[in-house]
Amino acid sequence: MGFTSVHWKEVCALLFEDVGQEQYELWIKPLYFMGEANGVIHLEAPTVFAKHWINRFFIRTITFFAQEVSGEKYRVAVRCPRPHLNVFRPNHIVEEGRLRPDFIFENFVEDSANEFALYSAKLFAREEARYNLLYLYGPSQVGKTHLLQAICHYFLEKEPFRHVVYATCEEFFNSYECALATKTQAEFLYRHQNAGVFVLEDLQYLTVHPEHQPKMIRLFDALYNSNKYMAFSCDRHPNCPSFSVDLASRLHAGIVAELKPPSLEASKEILRRKAAFSNISLPESLLSHMVHDPGSVRRNYGTVLTLSVSRSMEAENARMAELIYLFRERSLKAMLARDLAKEGEGKEKEVKVPPPPKVPPKPDFHPKRLYQLLNKKMPFRPPMITHSSLVEKAILATSARFKVTLKELYSKKRSKKFVRARQAAMYVMRYLFRLTFKQIGEYFGNRHSSTVQHAVKRIEEQIKTDPSIEMAIDDLIQDVKDEIKKVYYDHAYVRAVRSLES
Repeated sequence: MGFTSVHWKEVCALLFEDVGQEQYELWIKPLYFMGEANGVIHLEAPTVFAKHWINRFFIRTITFFAQEVSGEKYRVAVRCPRPHLNVFRPNHIVEEGRLRPDFIFENFVEDSANEFALYSAKLFAREEARYNLLYLYGPSQVGKTHLLQAICHYFLEKEPFRHVVYATCEEFFNSYECALATKTQAEFLYRHQNAGVFVLEDLQYLTVHPEHQPKMIRLFDALYNSNKYMAFSCDRHPNCPSFSVDLASRLHAGIVAELKPPSLEASKEILRRKAAFSNISLPESLLSHMVHDPGSVRRNYGTVLTLSVSRSMEAENARMAELIYLFRERSLKAMLARDLAKEGEGKEKEVKVPPPPKVPPKPDFHPKRLYQLLNKKMPFRPPMITHSSLVEKAILATSARFKVTLKELYSKKRSKKFVRARQAAMYVMRYLFRLTFKQIGEYFGNRHSSTVQHAVKRIEEQIKTDPSIEMAIDDLIQDVKDEIKKVYYDHAYVRAVRSLES
């Protein structure tokens, strides 16, 4: 029988319990099970860095659980796609955040216009063997997307490791065209033909692009013959003349359910639930007006969101006004206390003066300061650069991220660790602050501009070819940005307090 996708799901469940949710979501979940051949289980990692990390920390655990689940000895091999495959890797395999959390069966408003479609969708999601094909059709804004996403939620809640593909028809065939351009269509089709659940929206795209209909027929046959579950939505009946006879006959092979526009009461309930999901209550009179308005459900929902944001803004403004009032009151009390202290009446009134806010010292960083930290004399004239405290943040963040001291960062040592940290700092100063190569060189012991230019170019090349370097530089840039935000927030706070006291 060999090692199958069912075995891999069991291994994933064991790994989830063994390594914990955080490590599982970060490293194990992105792995794709390619198959088993000649006693080797083939897995695909999304990046080179992930592949090395799996081989270093998880490969033995995966091998152990694979042998425990299957009862046979296997070797695990992890590969990663060619670099250009990452761009066109199908991005519509369901992940967290792709599906709307409120589009579940419990939130679907049942009405005479959609009760058969809702019943059919639930029957399909229960995995009744004879109901593995569902076709929903109807005009826009009647709940087709809601039902399809509810089906995906149901499958994933029942079986979290289920391979569910969810996409619009346009997204799917755009990805297929990209796979053709990169000569990876075989991998693309293999990945989708082996999906446990295949959900495709807006099938009317095929009426505008009939050249894709033969491809759809071949994919349909592969999924149908493998007893996979397929759900489609469209704005027209399968008998539409724009569909080929072969495609129409295949779409008729399962449940065909129509959705019609909801009644007035159902429309009210839909808006009421959407408003409740956005934590906003609407009066009945406003609901009646919105339902009788000829506008669409989406436009009415947009109105609900606008009201929600407006109320949030009003509440925020009220909190800000209260905060300003408290600051002014505190400042007045402090001024009164100082006046009374001068007149010698402070003890009689017993006015309690709140402690003044801690004002951070004015940034006074300069290249000279770094050399003072190193107990060296400054052999060059420091450049005149504004916001030099931000440059200090970049240098100190680099020192912390690459675990090197300031002395090592400024030294002439050619060790790989020190060189990489030095080049990263130069790259960040160039990338974030747009300093010239000459200015950056002056911050690093008056190094020549060509040396700095080479360092920046070297980092740019490594970012394109080495994912680990790209990840390290991204983390470093984020560290610097976080420190910069703190500087600006501190100064903004000080300016606000001073303006209130004046």
